[in-house]
Amino acid sequence: MAGDAAGREQKYWFAVAVFRDASDADASLGQLRATTFDQQNMLVLCDKTINAKLNGEGKALPSGLKSFVHALKDNGDDTRDGGNRGQSRVYSHLLRDISGGAVVLVASAASAEQQLEGARVLLRGNSECVLTHEIVDRRSDVG
Repeated sequence: MAGDAAGREQKYWFAVAVFRDASDADASLGQLRATTFDQQNMLVLCDKTINAKLNGEGKALPSGLKSFVHALKDNGDDTRDGGNRGQSRVYSHLLRDISGGAVVLVASAASAEQQLEGARVLLRGNSECVLTHEIVDRRSDVG
């Protein structure tokens, strides 16, 4: 049924920043916690942790961050045919940054307004770049 399928969709909002200096990422993490972001809705990805996160190892992630990690894993290879090439390039760029020594901070927001608040915090945090991202998760195990 169409109603059942629509009921399984979940929209997630993210503010993402790339840092070359881990201390800048750490300071931004503290600034996000000082606003409305909860620690459990933030994820730090670096060269030492990325493979474990992509393989689902470690502590369980909230559904929003889990969707981001799934998208990163599923779309990170921009050499594939098909799919959303622009989105694949974003994920590929994040993975290249991580493998090049950058720290990527992902904050899962409860709303578009909180996403913008997080992006503003990250913009002031001496990051190399900041992006906002949305995912509509249509998988059957959402929720």
